[in-house]
Amino acid sequence: MTLRLTSMDDLSDFLTIRCKPRIPLDANDAWELLTQKLADLKERDSTFPEVSSADLLVCRCVNTLHDASRNSKRPFAVPSNDSLAACEAIIDDAKNLLSDNFLYKTDLAKALINIEVNIPLLLVWKLHNAEILQLSSYVCRKIGHGEEKLVSDAIIWFLSNSEDSPEYATVVKDTFASLLVASQSRSLNLQLATICASILKKCADDIVDLAMSLSLPEQCATSTSTESTIEFFDFSYLRSSDLWSCGGEAMEQFVCAHLLRLLGEQPSHFDQTLTGAVAMQEKCSLSSVGHFFKDLLSLIVSGLGAEKILNQLGVAVVRPTVNWKIIFSLIAVLLSEKPECCDDLRKLTDELIQVGLEGGRQTELSAGFLIARQCCSCDSNNFGSYSLWFSENFGPNSTTAKNTVQFQSLLQLLTTIVPVESAENLRVHINKVPQAPMSCHSLLHDYAVLARTRLADLNESAELTGLFADSSRDAVSGLDSKQRDIVRVLQHFQGNKEIMKPVLEASVLRRSYYRNVFLVELMRLPGSAEKEFTPEDFGLNRETRHEFIMALNKMGKIPEKMFKAYKGNRSPEGKGQRSNAESKEARKETKSDTDQPKKRKSLELKPKRLAQ
Repeated sequence: MTLRLTSMDDLSDFLTIRCKPRIPLDANDAWELLTQKLADLKERDSTFPEVSSADLLVCRCVNTLHDASRNSKRPFAVPSNDSLAACEAIIDDAKNLLSDNFLYKTDLAKALINIEVNIPLLLVWKLHNAEILQLSSYVCRKIGHGEEKLVSDAIIWFLSNSEDSPEYATVVKDTFASLLVASQSRSLNLQLATICASILKKCADDIVDLAMSLSLPEQCATSTSTESTIEFFDFSYLRSSDLWSCGGEAMEQFVCAHLLRLLGEQPSHFDQTLTGAVAMQEKCSLSSVGHFFKDLLSLIVSGLGAEKILNQLGVAVVRPTVNWKIIFSLIAVLLSEKPECCDDLRKLTDELIQVGLEGGRQTELSAGFLIARQCCSCDSNNFGSYSLWFSENFGPNSTTAKNTVQFQSLLQLLTTIVPVESAENLRVHINKVPQAPMSCHSLLHDYAVLARTRLADLNESAELTGLFADSSRDAVSGLDSKQRDIVRVLQHFQGNKEIMKPVLEASVLRRSYYRNVFLVELMRLPGSAEKEFTPEDFGLNRETRHEFIMALNKMGKIPEKMFKAYKGNRSPEGKGQRSNAESKEARKETKSDTDQPKKRKSLELKPKRLAQ
């Protein structure tokens, strides 16, 4: 007769009732000692029931893991430190017996699955590595639909603590690998594949939600105070070559699930209208993206590639509600990680704007504008400045928005954002004037009046702040835009002994800016920057500036009184001697060219044609 022991209670009862009167046995003895004692007992007593060592080990393993699971401080994550060593020892024993064909894997696996409490994922992983229990099979049998959060909570705990224990990162990668492989086995086990795919999606959703709650707390209404204590989070599983090799298409879908969760996040506290998106755009540079969120976005971009990112982006931006904060952050990271995708981004914006203009669809038109503006603000040399982009797409030489309907759509968009538009961009719209159809001239005039009124309210000039369309691209530490222009023209003059064409054009077409800003800074008259740049820092000779000024004066490009003031400043007796009255006199004639509106109009009263 063979006695089958299926639980620790059976073993305890057996030892108490049948064995202890004959030989001292204890349920806590190691399985080898129990086996030896039972063998001795059987040899002396032929009536003693036969108990296999495998039965004893299964019983002991189940009991040990049961206690460890029941006392775990992190449900379905890790056992207590006290029980971990005992669990590892019993797993090693089981592994050795399996390798010697002394123990049947199916018997032990079935007994482990039948434990009424969930074994911590760390122990399931160890059993999986010992080839005792298939991780995905255990998860499928123990975690049903609606309970996926048990796994995602454990995964998040491991990822946020893997800095202290590198083993945790391996647990996550192996868990994902097992789930990814199982999720592709629909033809063999539909239920297993479905549950594993559901768990993977839940993990992706919860990880993205956590990253947003840490880096963009205003975007996530579900963030909690406990999450804010997390100081580390490991997203490296997204670039694991092992996962990509074993997961294949499933891994791509898994990474894509992270992206879709991001793009599908509903705005909660932000104004997601066009004006709201424009107002927040200045705060969405790469440096403003929190490090958790930036790490996540970078790995998603690296994993999926620019093409797939842009395909999903094109779909997301035309939905009824768009979380532009996330869109802007994604574009900033995309341009940083994949600068070669600028041409594809240009193509996307061109398509959206074209569809918006031709179909009178403001959603697509606004989306194209916002994406283009974000690209221009990200200091991507391949995309160019907003001034250059706007001029190329809507300036006098462009073929965009040429008919009445399209031009009205464009002006409607520009008019909507006037109250929140930056002074720099308003100047672009005024100075890079779109070519209006004959029937829209008055409409364009009304917009110009509105934009100039807004600039007057901001105490800003309507003149562009630079000589060049790409002035904002030449950022140099310590220099403002006026000084950057001066360094550029002086470098050209020193090398070629000629005055650049934009300077000559500005002296005629943009006389107010040329005199009031450019010449004042060039000749260091009152009103120029307090700190003067050092010519040698930019490869300039000390006399290059003076030679350039003399060349301009020889061409009649400097007003007489301004040149006289400059000469007075250069002479030893004139330096520091000029009074306020003399300063005003030196610049008096330049004031006549200032194009400020004579009467400021309220933005609350829009021109009638625009209101229509």
